[in-house]
Amino acid sequence: MKTYFAPGCGLLDESPENVQKILEFLKEKGLVDDLWTTCCKATTDQEEETLLVNACSGCDRRWRTLYNNVRTVSLWEVLLENDFPFPEHSGMKVSIHDACQTRNQPQIQDALRECLRRMDIEVMEADLSRENARCCGRVYDKAGFEKEFSERMIRDRINDFPCEDIVVHCVGCESYFQLYTDKVHHLANLLVE
Repeated sequence: MKTYFAPGCGLLDESPENVQKILEFLKEKGLVDDLWTTCCKATTDQEEETLLVNACSGCDRRWRTLYNNVRTVSLWEVLLENDFPFPEHSGMKVSIHDACQTRNQPQIQDALRECLRRMDIEVMEADLSRENARCCGRVYDKAGFEKEFSERMIRDRINDFPCEDIVVHCVGCESYFQLYTDKVHHLANLLVE
């Protein structure tokens, strides 16, 4: 079975140098064979059994549910199990946006929070988090709903957070939050800054 680091095309486009740093760690530890650069929306089933170490929850959901011979694990879980050298962020305070795709995956929610804790980042939980988290609204914007509806969803979601700084783990959510706030951080970028 081949194992790849699948950062998602959004993260790869946005932060190629950070993706490279994470890939180097994963390869040095013998955890992945190479980088997976194919978009999750454009791929067909795999011929051989493939394991993808994902940094995007949207990609993870599609790989897990739409394609044969593909298994997934979150990057966050892999890093926690393999002595990743987490950087120090000196008591930064953030809120986490739990993406829709991970609502029923407490192991990923826990891993996200533990990664932040190991970077000395304090998580200020929103009342609506984990399995009760609200959608950011991006899916409704992309599906052609009235713009006012999805704008209200993202503004309501931003107002849910007790902190201005918001950590995300879905590139789709990140890109949508960035339209309304400049205080959004993809967890993968915090890992190597």
